[in-house]
Amino acid sequence: WISVIALLHFFLGSSKPFCPIQYIEWNVIRGPSVFAWFGLSEMDPLTKEDEDLRMRCTRWLERFSDDECNNVQDLFQADLMLPRTMAWMLQLERLPEFLEGRHPLTSEDTLIVLVLRLNRCSDVVVQRFILKCAKKLEEVLKQVAERASESRPKGDRNLAKIVADGTVAGRMLLGHIANVCHKEEFCLLMRCAVDAILAHVRLLEPDVMDSGSSERGPDHCRSTAKPDRSVVLTQFHLTASLVASWIRRLKCERELSLCTELQILNQLVACDELSKDLQRIWQRAILSHMERDLCKISDREYVTCLAEVKDDSLCLPLERCLKARTKDAVQRLSEVTIQQIISSGRNYLQKDRFVHMLDTFLATRQRDLNLRSLFSFCLWKVYFHLYDNPLDGDRYGIVQSRAIVQKAFDILANTVDAVLKGSIAVDDLKFVLAQGCAFPSLAGLLPESVCQHNVVSIKRVLIERADQLKSLEEEQEAMNCFLMFLKSLLPHVATSGIESFLEKNPSCHRINDVVVGVRGSEGKFTVLLYKDVPSDLRDFSKNFSVWQESAVFLNLCYECGGQLRDQSLLSEGRQCTEKELVREVVVGLCQPVTFKWLRVCTLTRNASITLGDLRRILEVIDICNDQQLRKELLVIHRETKRKGKEDWIDERIKQIHCFLALKRGLEVGQVILSVRAVLNLLGDFGGVAQMCDNFVGKEFLHMQLNSIPLQTTDVVRSLVQVSERQLQCLKAFCSGETKDLIYWLQTDFKGLSNLRTFVEVSLNKVAKESSFYTEVLDNLNSVATAFAPLLFTIDKSAGFGELMAFCKTVFEHLATLDNVEKKLISCAQSLDDLKLALNSLGDSKAICFKKLELITSEGTFHVGCLSTGISPIDAQRLSIEDVMKLEMPHQPCCSLSDLLELQSQLILMSGR
Repeated sequence: WISVIALLHFFLGSSKPFCPIQYIEWNVIRGPSVFAWFGLSEMDPLTKEDEDLRMRCTRWLERFSDDECNNVQDLFQADLMLPRTMAWMLQLERLPEFLEGRHPLTSEDTLIVLVLRLNRCSDVVVQRFILKCAKKLEEVLKQVAERASESRPKGDRNLAKIVADGTVAGRMLLGHIANVCHKEEFCLLMRCAVDAILAHVRLLEPDVMDSGSSERGPDHCRSTAKPDRSVVLTQFHLTASLVASWIRRLKCERELSLCTELQILNQLVACDELSKDLQRIWQRAILSHMERDLCKISDREYVTCLAEVKDDSLCLPLERCLKARTKDAVQRLSEVTIQQIISSGRNYLQKDRFVHMLDTFLATRQRDLNLRSLFSFCLWKVYFHLYDNPLDGDRYGIVQSRAIVQKAFDILANTVDAVLKGSIAVDDLKFVLAQGCAFPSLAGLLPESVCQHNVVSIKRVLIERADQLKSLEEEQEAMNCFLMFLKSLLPHVATSGIESFLEKNPSCHRINDVVVGVRGSEGKFTVLLYKDVPSDLRDFSKNFSVWQESAVFLNLCYECGGQLRDQSLLSEGRQCTEKELVREVVVGLCQPVTFKWLRVCTLTRNASITLGDLRRILEVIDICNDQQLRKELLVIHRETKRKGKEDWIDERIKQIHCFLALKRGLEVGQVILSVRAVLNLLGDFGGVAQMCDNFVGKEFLHMQLNSIPLQTTDVVRSLVQVSERQLQCLKAFCSGETKDLIYWLQTDFKGLSNLRTFVEVSLNKVAKESSFYTEVLDNLNSVATAFAPLLFTIDKSAGFGELMAFCKTVFEHLATLDNVEKKLISCAQSLDDLKLALNSLGDSKAICFKKLELITSEGTFHVGCLSTGISPIDAQRLSIEDVMKLEMPHQPCCSLSDLLELQSQLILMSGR
């Protein structure tokens, strides 16, 4: 039956024996041209795609003997259309085996057969076929690429058309593969399909890249039809788009890593068989899609993924494409991000490609390298580990940054040497010490050829340099603190030149030039920064930072500073040298203040300070605040530099409290004795009097603190309970200014009730005349109320205890009244007016009795509702004024208030 098909081709004119087949359009999905291309014209039974027929043909061919196969090959050589028809009649799964065998199908015909057969199948059938026959298809496509590379007949006038068919059919087959194969395992199949396409492009490569040349050899005369360059380039770009789309689909569906993507691209981008021009076109077409995709990946993800790719495993075009993106990504990454990548535990430092990126990173970052930038860059440990010897850096692939690392070695080695020798600048030493353990640990990574000192020795010397720097900073801070206080104490110092003399900046000096020697007995070095400053001033500035915590010390400074400001060369308008100014400060301030302060400290510590000096000292601090008092004594304790505990401080505080209680008791006791004298009290005041006799006077102030008893008496405890306001009121009561007022109140009034009656009557009389008298009378009422126990109640035989009891009652009244002492002085100043008011009440005595006689003889009282026509509701609102009045002949009516005033006057007269 195979021979029958060959005869049909001959009789129907589909082909001629041993003659090339005429070109037939194939690039349609369905239609007569497809059947004509397969040689099926007017063979209706075969065009119906009967799968049963195909199965029988396939089984029959499988039973071929070797002789029968040779006969079929002879028929293929005679009828070139017969292989196409056979390809149509076989089952799809057997088609790769047939195409892989010995048949005269050209490379483009093989691709067309596959495309046309797949175009007429459903997507499911296509997918099943490609996945099942992938390996066989790879072999078929490899043969297609080999056959396409074979030389074509020189007289082949359709070479351009053949190449176009091969590239188009190959691209369509590539599309089928890309739509079905969604795994990276099919990359080789994709590569074989691409190779098949590129093999056909190579057939016309000279004509594509050169539109015409007179130097063409005889081998190039085979083509008279010039290929369209745009067609070939279009196929290039369409093929590249298919590849890029396939890779993107893999990334989406399979979560493809960048490393795997690059490996796939590395297989697909290589095209060494093409000319350099076509290679560039192909690579640019396929890599342009990758460049756009790479821009969407974060820099950190890109670097970490690229680091997984082995060095020299990618083709040169792909490496060139990645180079610019890698450089941009590395430049944008921060040092912290690089450190995090290294610390992720994936041994990135063992990967050559990542080391290359570190090389680029350092070369683009560290330009102006110095000691400070050396420690601001956190990756030096990484680079130092990579460089056992900078000269061997090439073996790591690190070339760009070798000079930078060598410079970092030199800077660090020089700094280590300066630290060990003490020649490092103070400012640099501060920076080195601020780095903590980072400096010795980084210095420990230096190769032995650069630095031979170990980390232990460096740390030991750093501890000593830290102590040197601490001594320097302490003295500098103390001098600056004293200078600031000096400028506030003596304002003209700021412009006199002494400030520039005392201010020193050691930053640029070497540490051994400003701090020398070994630790002294006090654990400090010898500081030479202020060697030209007098020793008294240096010592004073050192102690000032501690002494200034004492308010007593500062008060001494202000006292001496005031004298120095008024009498010395530091006064305004005086011109003198810097040394003269310093000498004035030493003589006028430092020496006297130091002497006085140390004297206070010694005497206070020994409790031998006089009470007069102690009183002056206590005027500076808040004696009610035990914390401040303890703070002062602690400063003294540190200054005396004695070993032992601070138990003496509690004892001294107790002694000071006893002194303050005694001092307060003496002050209140003297006032109590004055009150006794004013009131002429005859009772026992012996305890108070004896205390005042013993401790009042100059002898008391010359007594030492240790002579004060630590136990207070009952008299003192009673006296110290009097507050300052209460004491001021008692002082006002017994002052000479109020003596006459007290005597007048005691003699002219027998009690508080009579005085209040006098005030009430006087107020009713003068209220309408003068507001001054009203104020005086109100003050007199307040004073009488407050001091009534002392004025009218206390007995002449009362002693100290009774007086303090009455004073307690007075103090209770004072708590409810304001400014009693001022009102007492005001009443004393208005005593004459008060006496005049009291005497005026005697002139009205006859008037009061006459009115009383007239009322009792002729007066008529009206009691009841005096108004007519008042409603019951209004009657409920009436006051006593509305229901009572007094009528007398030839006299105006008297109201209730008039009667009450007359009653008060009569009561006052009866009392006197």
